[in-house]
Amino acid sequence: MLLKAQHLILDNNRLTGEIPDTIGIVQNLTLMIFCNNKLEGPLPNITGMSSLKYLDLSNNAFVSTDFFTMAFDYEEFNNIEANLSGQIPADFFSLPSLQHMVLSENHLNRTLNLVPNYSKKLQLIDLHSN
Repeated sequence: MLLKAQHLILDNNRLTGEIPDTIGIVQNLTLMIFCNNKLEGPLPNITGMSSLKYLDLSNNAFVSTDFFTMAFDYEEFNNIEANLSGQIPADFFSLPSLQHMVLSENHLNRTLNLVPNYSKKLQLIDLHSN
């Protein structure tokens, strides 16, 4: 039954441990929220989740990792205090449906490069405290 789920909302549950990479087999998810728990370890491999539109892994204790290289057509990408590091890939801003990106309180660095063909729906980029 979980394989057909579209929304997975597990915020504020005091979850601990790692998000298993097998989460990627739930390919119909459009919304995945794990914020405000005590999750740790590496960020989950979500490569197979091409339907994902909203992702929030904020306020956990993940191992510092480079910015997601898997860029789906997100509408909302909220990952506050998710221990993301490195540079945001320029093509990430060209995702056609991207409206809000909140990546405050991470370890992002380098120049922010908004490509000429950035999403026309983009309304908010919040990168404070990086």
